[in-house]
Amino acid sequence: MYKILNSSNFRNFVIYVLSLFFIGSFLFARSFIGITIFGYRIGEIFIGLSLLGLLLSPVYLKKETKHNLKDVYLIISLILLGFFFSAFESNSFFTEPYTYRASSYIWTMGFLFLGVWLKKDIVININQLFLIEIVLIIVYVVSILNYPNFIQEFFYNTSDKYELHKGSDLLLIFVCINYIIMKYFKSNEQSSRLFLFNISLFMPLFIYKSRAAFIAALIYIFIELFSKTFYFKKTWSNLIFLGFLLITLTFSTFYSQRYVVEEFSAEIVSNIPNAYKQLGEYKFSKYQEDYPILYFSNQRLYSGDGNLNWRLQLWQDSVEDLNQDNSQLFGNGYKDKFRVFIEENLTCSGGKPCGNNRLGLDGLNQNVHNYFLTVYLRGGFFHLISFIILNLFFLFYAYRNAQIFNFLKFYIPVMFVSFFDSSMENAHFPLIFYFFIGFYFIKNKD
Repeated sequence: MYKILNSSNFRNFVIYVLSLFFIGSFLFARSFIGITIFGYRIGEIFIGLSLLGLLLSPVYLKKETKHNLKDVYLIISLILLGFFFSAFESNSFFTEPYTYRASSYIWTMGFLFLGVWLKKDIVININQLFLIEIVLIIVYVVSILNYPNFIQEFFYNTSDKYELHKGSDLLLIFVCINYIIMKYFKSNEQSSRLFLFNISLFMPLFIYKSRAAFIAALIYIFIELFSKTFYFKKTWSNLIFLGFLLITLTFSTFYSQRYVVEEFSAEIVSNIPNAYKQLGEYKFSKYQEDYPILYFSNQRLYSGDGNLNWRLQLWQDSVEDLNQDNSQLFGNGYKDKFRVFIEENLTCSGGKPCGNNRLGLDGLNQNVHNYFLTVYLRGGFFHLISFIILNLFFLFYAYRNAQIFNFLKFYIPVMFVSFFDSSMENAHFPLIFYFFIGFYFIKNKD
């Protein structure tokens, strides 16, 4: 089995399949992973492949590499044990697909081992670097102008959902591609130019698209600037380039406004379903300038910002539900969605319940928009502590391999944006995240 899995033909086939997945995820995000093939969505197929990669990793990894990862194997074993405890405690059914959908944060870890395994097989050349940069520019353009109609029709016909890149998607793509560019360009001046160009292009879009993504991008940029020496010769070409950056920044600022104008125009708002109108009104029009960004009232945390306040109330209600069920140790399990998405939380005249503003545009949202809170609600303290230890192991491996700053500039922005979004509950986002960590920050001793 080891020889078959490590044959050059099989490894090249895996690289080819993963490349298609990563390119599709970068270009089309959620729309791509929702495409149905043989009755299964691409996201479900690759999460299944991730689980397979996890289970087979003791077979295809060499002894030295497995020994290097013994701590990770130990903590993952505890996570799997916790999954069974949580499932039994909550009467979750192992034959129900929802059980595995709700626990997807576990099964995506298999891409970590695939990243370690393929570390020495993937070599990025200069042509591929420019192709990657083109992908980043395409993502920027379509985030504002949308894809052509024929591409939209394709996804409407083949995918369960057509959706442009969310702020968290843009952040992950921005960080991954810039990290690769800064790592592989032999010329420090060329990589610095591309990096600064990408900053001037994307930062205005982040401001309009997502405040969390904007702050996360700033964190990445500051760590990148702190950890790397940027050198520019005093030449006319560089002076012209700085002027070009200023023009790009100005252009992007006005160009990105098209996203805001189109997203919240009166015509579009009039066509939004009533459920989403309730959500939008609560999140955006309840902003109170007289209230601070954070404040306590009646032993609860609130925010004067409607968007943040929506999350704060969602988080606190979900934790209160968990406490009422006395399920703090092993969580709510994987049988059903959280009660905060089932019970009506809006009240009308007379104090009667009249709806739930937490279900999103399509009425299907069941994510609390916080990665570690999701882990806690599903698997309790047992899973929360286990995942914190696992992430500390990642930090330890990076430190041991003298990659601490490189690790932090990738990890901190991604985790920051996942603290305010459901990114790690999607299929593509955590798969890319774990593969990136395994590929760049864990040493392969093969």
